[in-house]
This record gives sequence, structure tokens and C-alpha cells, in this order.
Amino acid sequence: MNPISAIDFLKNEVADKTVELHYIQQKLKELMADINIETNQEGDSLFTSTPSIDEINASDKEEKIETKFIEKRGLSERLKKARSAAIIYQQTLASKLGIKDSTIGRYENGKRIPSYDRLIKVSEILNCDQEWLRTGNGIAPVIPSINKNGLALRIKQALRAKNITLYAAKFILPFDIGLYIYKTANPPLHKLNLIAQVLECDPEWLRTGSGVAPKILAINREGLGERIKKARRASKFTLMKLSKISGIPYNSIYQYECGIYMPTRARLNLIANSLHIDAEWLITGQGSTQLKELSKKKKLIENALKGSL
Repeated sequence: MNPISAIDFLKNEVADKTVELHYIQQKLKELMADINIETNQEGDSLFTSTPSIDEINASDKEEKIETKFIEKRGLSERLKKARSAAIIYQQTLASKLGIKDSTIGRYENGKRIPSYDRLIKVSEILNCDQEWLRTGNGIAPVIPSINKNGLALRIKQALRAKNITLYAAKFILPFDIGLYIYKTANPPLHKLNLIAQVLECDPEWLRTGSGVAPKILAINREGLGERIKKARRASKFTLMKLSKISGIPYNSIYQYECGIYMPTRARLNLIANSLHIDAEWLITGQGSTQLKELSKKKKLIENALKGSL
């Protein structure tokens, strides 16, 4: 039989699905040997060896096993490092994954191993290298550093810029910020990030001192006494009631309203917080004159813990 006719015959057999694949491969190899087919100009063979069905299945199986491999050693530490680098709470990560907070804790304590699909999802949320998170090989995330030099002063400046006293900060933060101002303790990264969010300042500046520093509003003395009086009356406070709540002597408040003495920024903040008004308006004469509740800051913290960080 003519070799060309034999090839056409085998093609018809393939089309009719009457000959098994391995039989066709064998016949093609024999015909190639008979007619001594040369390679084309590029050096590629006109016919290439086709792997069998079993070989294809075995190759796919090996690839899947290799792709879905998870190195369990050090996995808990890698999860902690990735979450710390992303500055995300356990509660936030759990919320985004749709699982319990305690499950994230078990992952990071090494008491439980996440599935392959969940680990990939974690890497997407934390924006880290999937290969590194799975195996430990690859690009490891970098945990932002904290410049402790001048940190207490930066926290003070952030508080002053938002006209929040240290006393008022206790009601809007879930921890005692005074520990970090008086250098009794060093804040962890996630708490420092929460301070930056609540005080609405640049987290990079708060951590390192580099970045956009918050501006401290200058006290506008013109009409200050009238603003204090207006705010007190709008809140339906007597001088005695304001004195009792703010802790500022009765006579001092009276002298501020009359313009005899100038209150310090700290006392202006106390008055603003006691009357639940915008401290910016009281200090500068600009801003909202509406009542302002501290619960707004508390809501911000709750949202942060639920997944807004």
C-alpha cells in the first residue's frame, strides 16, 4: 500500500473511531520509519509522539498534588506574619472568610490546618505571596516598623489635632492610650493603626514620623467668650452645671465668657466634651455647631473590628 494512502486510511479510521489510540500511534511510527520522514526546516518533527491516556492522567494527578501542596511546618507563624504585615485583626480576617474568630486563632496556634482553598483566599485578603504562604518559599511579607523615638509626642500631637483630651480618649478607644504617652508600654502595630484611624491621621506618620503630620488648630481669641456662652446656653447648661461636669471652677468659666481670661486648649477641649459640641468650632469659630456624640467614635472602632481595617 502506498504510504500516503495508508496515512489517509488511518485518518479515516480515527474519524470513524474504530481504531484505538495506541494502535494508531504504533502504525504511524511504523509508517514514519518506512518512508524515513525528515524534520522540517525549523528542526521540528512533522509527527510528534502523543502520550497515552494513562500517561496524561498520571501527569495531571502529579501536577495537582504538587500544586495543592501545603508545608505544615511553620504555617502558623507564616499566617501570623502575613496578618501582622497587613495590619488586620483576627476578627477582621475571620469576618472576610466567613468563619469564627476562634478558627483563625487555632490556625495561628498550629492546632488546626486550613484547607488549600481557604489558604489561597487568606493570601488574597492579606495580599501576600501564595507560594510563600503555602510552602515558605517565595517573597515573604514585610512587617511595618515602628519608630519608638518620639512616638509619645506624635500620639499627643494627634490627640491635640483632633481636640481630644487624654481623659476623653479613654471613652473612644478600647485601651488606655495613656500607657503609650507616658511610655509605660509600647503599642503593638494593630493598636497603633487603630489610634491612627480613630484620630484620623496618617498611620505612616504615626508609626515612623515620616509622612503627613496632623495640623494643630490655632485658638481664635476673637469672640471666644461668646462662643463658650453660646454653646453652654444651646446645651441648656448653667455655669454651675458646666463647672460640675467639666471640673473647671465656676469663676474661671465666667471669666472666660466675659473675656477676662483666656482658657488653655485643654480646658477648651474639656468644655467642648462636656457640652458635646465640636471642639474645632469652639477653638477656631469654624466648623459645625451641632451636638456631637462620642458614640460615633465607638462605632468606628466596632466597624474596624468587623472588617473595615
